Parts: sequence; C-alpha cells; structure tokens
Amino acid sequence: MIYTILGKSGSGKSYLARKLANELAEDKKLFVLDNSHDHLKLGNMKLLQLNDEIADKINTDKLINSFNRLIIETEYIDDSLLFNFINRFSRSVWNTGNIVLLIDEAHMFYPLKKNPIELEKLVKTARKRGIDIIFVTQQFSDINKAAIKQAHILILFKFFELNELETARKYGVDKKIMEQLNKYECIIIDTWRGNYEIAKNDKVL
Repeated sequence: MIYTILGKSGSGKSYLARKLANELAEDKKLFVLDNSHDHLKLGNMKLLQLNDEIADKINTDKLINSFNRLIIETEYIDDSLLFNFINRFSRSVWNTGNIVLLIDEAHMFYPLKKNPIELEKLVKTARKRGIDIIFVTQQFSDINKAAIKQAHILILFKFFELNELETARKYGVDKKIMEQLNKYECIIIDTWRGNYEIAKNDKVL
C-alpha cells in the first residue's frame, strides 16, 4: 500500500512515519531513503551514506539481499547520480518484493516536475509485490502527483496555505476541519473508502 504523510516541520510527521514503518515491517525488510540519518531512531538500523564516489558502483540487488533494515542517507550526492541510483534501487525493490520503503523529504526523491521512472512504476504496482511505501513531505505542491493519487492512505497535519487547502478539499477536508486540529493531531483519509478521521499521531495505529 501507499501511505503519504504531509505536515510542517515539528508537526510530528516523522515520528508517525517511524511508528508506521515499524508496524508494517514486522515481517518485512525495511529501507529508508532520507537526506539525513534521523531515522536511526527506528532501532536496529544500519546506515549507508551515499556519495558521488560509490553511488554508481553499488549493486542494488545485493544491497537489498544483504540488509534487513537499512537507512540510505543521500545528503552528499549529486542529483543526477541520486536519480540514477533511485531508478536502480526501485527496480531492485520491485524484484525482491515484501519490503517497506520509507521515503522522507520525499520531494527530493520524487519531485513534482522530475521523477525517476522506475520509482513511478514501483508506486503504481507496489501492492502486487507486497511492498508498502511511506512518503513523507511538507506539502502537496512539493511532491509528484502520483504519490498523492496512488495513496491508499493520506495523513495530513495542520496547514493553512490556500493551494494546500484546495487540494485537501478534494478529499472532504476544509479549512474548518484543519482549524480543529491541535498540535500532533492529524487527519487520516482512507482514499479507498472516501472517509476520514482525526487522531493523535501516537494513536493512529
């Protein structure tokens, strides 16, 4: 399934993403793409710091086979090399199956105007391979539209930007509902059933 979490810095979205990832990865491999190593808080995670020198040399099939829980930190890599790596890595994730993939700061890996084609294929066919993808980003307008349209679950933390509210309104969430949210509360939208609920981020699961 595809889960997309949106919220400002400090909203609690990364905490929720870690909780969700650990729940989903109970019997699956867990991989994290992020531009930092904050998600070491997940526990029992190995860390790979990707850089320009090693990105093209990594055999992504072997990488996935060698680790059960791995953070791939991408702070020190050129964008073109990063996108090439993401394409190969996404293909390997699909080939392997039964994986949880957490992508934080998702606008950096799956931006609105430029997208790794293999990641897009993965997003559209993940469910068939037992793959769960969690996208985490700050707002609708930052991320590729497929991460929104293909999401089975949308989780929204409080925001007031007009263009963001306009997108949220398509899912039945308006400004009044947003105004009801307290700190660390979020709106959970089930896009399959067309309904939503409000929950504290530590009581979502």
